[in-house]
Amino acid sequence: RVFETGRTDEGVPYICTEYLPGRLLSDDIVDLALPVTQVCHIGAQIARVLASAHKRGIIHRGLNPDAILLYTERDDHHRVKLLDFGLAHLTAPGNDEPQLTQIGQRLGNPEYMAPEYIETYTLDAKTDLYVLGVMVFEMLCGQPPFVGRPMNILSQHCDKEPWAPSDLAEQDVPEWLDQLVLALLAKQPKDRPKDARQVVR
Repeated sequence: RVFETGRTDEGVPYICTEYLPGRLLSDDIVDLALPVTQVCHIGAQIARVLASAHKRGIIHRGLNPDAILLYTERDDHHRVKLLDFGLAHLTAPGNDEPQLTQIGQRLGNPEYMAPEYIETYTLDAKTDLYVLGVMVFEMLCGQPPFVGRPMNILSQHCDKEPWAPSDLAEQDVPEWLDQLVLALLAKQPKDRPKDARQVVR
């Protein structure tokens, strides 16, 4: 939650937000593959936040495990807050048309970029859904679907079909979850789930 915004006497802009002690999702992914039940719990929360943002015309664009804060609320140690909207792209609420970002201004981490953003600099709500698929894959398997040098990773996002999580995970991944992750990682946005609310369901 944002409590206050403004500028210091020196003219530096600031934002005052709530303080939530916790850890980043990237900390858990590095240490171990998360159990399926926790992956579903965390993934559904991220999808709910994306659904709320997308409804308001906000595309995160910088989604990655460093932007997910896990904190404790009551007995739940995996409550989610979505951080770092510094790269967010604004559209008209309810506008489902892909948007073109400025050529030469592709921003973000290669492991967490959608094919259409890499190839044509276009993005919409389904661009965030692709990256959600990358993160769910990584939570299940302990690594993202595509690894290597940055340019090689970008090429794989566009040209290489990902493994099913069950092929790499050191745990049993149910078939429905395999299918959901692969749908999120579809190369064409039209082949991904309709929206984040469908992902939650």
